[in-house]
Amino acid sequence: MKTKKILMLLEHPFPPDIRVEKEAKALLKAGFNLSLVCADDGKKEYNWNGMKLYKVPFKKDIISKVLRKALVIHPDFYGYLDELLKKEYFDVIHVHDLRLVPTALKIKEKYGCKVVADLHENYPAGVREWNKSSSGLKGFVKRSLDNYEKWFKIEREVVKKVDKIIAVVDEMKNRMIEQHNIPEDKIIVVSNLEDEDFVKKAKVDESLIQKYKDKFVVLYIGGFGAHRGIDTAIKGMKYLDKNDILLLLVGRGSKKIENKFKSLIKENSLENRVEIIGWQPFEKVFTYQKLANICIVPHNSNEHTDNTIPHKLYQYMMVGKPIVVSSCPPLARVVKESNSGLVFKAGNPKDFAKRVLEIYENKELQAKFSKNGLKYTFEDNHTWQEESKKLIAFYRSI
Repeated sequence: MKTKKILMLLEHPFPPDIRVEKEAKALLKAGFNLSLVCADDGKKEYNWNGMKLYKVPFKKDIISKVLRKALVIHPDFYGYLDELLKKEYFDVIHVHDLRLVPTALKIKEKYGCKVVADLHENYPAGVREWNKSSSGLKGFVKRSLDNYEKWFKIEREVVKKVDKIIAVVDEMKNRMIEQHNIPEDKIIVVSNLEDEDFVKKAKVDESLIQKYKDKFVVLYIGGFGAHRGIDTAIKGMKYLDKNDILLLLVGRGSKKIENKFKSLIKENSLENRVEIIGWQPFEKVFTYQKLANICIVPHNSNEHTDNTIPHKLYQYMMVGKPIVVSSCPPLARVVKESNSGLVFKAGNPKDFAKRVLEIYENKELQAKFSKNGLKYTFEDNHTWQEESKKLIAFYRSI
């Protein structure tokens, strides 16, 4: 059988992107010919683990930036792809997220390759949430050019035209079926499960373990977006009167978001009980999770967060940590199914504090949640090794 040639599209530079990396490694290992078109990062590497990288230079003038926001077809990507496919044939264009799907479909009209839409999240709802943090003239322009109504309409049109949809969670699949009347067999769910090597090949930074050994660490690690509910966790700390409980926030966000968190900490006199650390290299992620006593995903509940799930949730379970998550349906479903932690009402600081305290005061519960998380991932095969088989089987079936 002829080896299938797959061309992935990604609007930002690569690496890093944890989902793209995991999918690419799985497909390469299965013998597929894989390439990726991404935004130019100025670096000279054009191969990643056997995947050829094509880098699209973006025009940097203000008119080009506005056009990229305003137009449905991405001008830089379309021009680059048109030239590339004149010279090289691909069986499938695998598009990461909604923004480049219309561009891929335009290329399909001309060259006939199949298009797979890998929808990492509910993008229209994401745009609505991200726009909330933009104010003034800049915010007005962003909302005018890039908004929920625009992308919901685009989503409705393109999901009917693509050959296959990949969703991250069942909730996203169900939304596609209900809102856009998409046939169930057109959608496969390939979730953000973690690779076993995250634990098996991890190295521990003992200096970090020692630094926090006298604290009961409640850890959040990842991006500091406004929709992630980190403010709920910070506010929740004022209801916990245990001086050894430390909320450790590892990651970064916009200057506006970080300043908001710092103000919350100061307003509630939590300087000694909440610590913000900047973005850390991926090789340190395991150590931070290892030193934690509880790991959290405190997302606010909205149409965006209710239709996706972060990789970190499965990482937490693989490291054997009790988990506290908000009541976003995918988070609550997985934590209840695995019995690896507790669920608090999204956006409710008091309920967050109550769940943290419940685990803090009960060593048996800590051990139970730890054991159950490990069982759910390793013994019950909720790992990327198992999940990636769906992606490989799909491509072999085309």
